[in-house]
Amino acid sequence: MKESIVSSIEIMTYIHATEDEDKVMKALEKLVPSNYRSLIKIEKSCSYGYFGNEIKIVKIKVQNSQLANNIISHVVSMLDNLDKQIIKTSFESRFEKSKLYLRINKQSLYLSKPQLDEGDDVVKIVIGFNKHKIRNLSSDRLLKELGID
Repeated sequence: MKESIVSSIEIMTYIHATEDEDKVMKALEKLVPSNYRSLIKIEKSCSYGYFGNEIKIVKIKVQNSQLANNIISHVVSMLDNLDKQIIKTSFESRFEKSKLYLRINKQSLYLSKPQLDEGDDVVKIVIGFNKHKIRNLSSDRLLKELGID
């Protein structure tokens, strides 16, 4: 089996006081294949907004490259062709320092139809790559390795 170019994935979102925490958590879980959910750790922390409203910060960090690759494959398989094309055409603005940045609309994710979004009500996904393995790859080749072609 070929070694993955992916080294990690981080998934993060905010849960505002006006949101249903259970729904947001269910949306997040949809990004991880069901057979891998027991292997991930979800970190929660709390902060407060300008007016004292509670904001929960939820993160999933996966450093195991094989698990991260499986999660990314799952996420990519959920995206429609238009979003994959958007990733390809906007790659230069989404890729920096061996990391690819994606933002998925929370509501569309909850409805099992994830869509890219540039707004605030999103789940942020940061895909980390092994610098040595991607050094000589073109952006098209890197995206093809992720299943975006």
